[in-house]
Amino acid sequence: MLAMAFNSSATDLLTTSTSSNSITSTYTIPSRVFSAPIDEIWPILIQEMKRYELQLANKQMGQIKTRWIDNTEDENFYEINSASNTVLASKFNLLLQVNSVSDNSDNSDSSDARPMTKITIFKQQQLIRKRNLNKGESDLWITKSSDGVTEETIFYRIEHVMKNYALSFEQKTK
Repeated sequence: MLAMAFNSSATDLLTTSTSSNSITSTYTIPSRVFSAPIDEIWPILIQEMKRYELQLANKQMGQIKTRWIDNTEDENFYEINSASNTVLASKFNLLLQVNSVSDNSDNSDSSDARPMTKITIFKQQQLIRKRNLNKGESDLWITKSSDGVTEETIFYRIEHVMKNYALSFEQKTK
């Protein structure tokens, strides 16, 4: 997954690197590292996550978790060409893990390390497909891999807010 790269001095707070932690051969958990301390990132995250119903927002634990959100219409829209795969119900929740990390790549002295924040987003998607009663299939929730769109959208929004904040801060200091 690629991060947006900005070269302006006003945007030094933005994403400096990306990484993904693979938990299986078919699914990666998206994460980004931002050049800003967690105290600057946290309010931006809370503001951006307000569009979802939050179940947990604990800065000390570095976790934000949403309640289950119904997205049945979205799933059926994406699979409109496949009548046999009609989704009866679909839901997802998000878990964000926010950790302070340091970058001492410029110096070997850890006291000069720049504070950075790593954000990892795990989207758990579950659905029930149209069942075949003749085969004895039941209505069980099955887990589906995320397409990554929601996670990338959240990262984009964070980057956008940080870019605007950095530009605003630069203009005020001139």
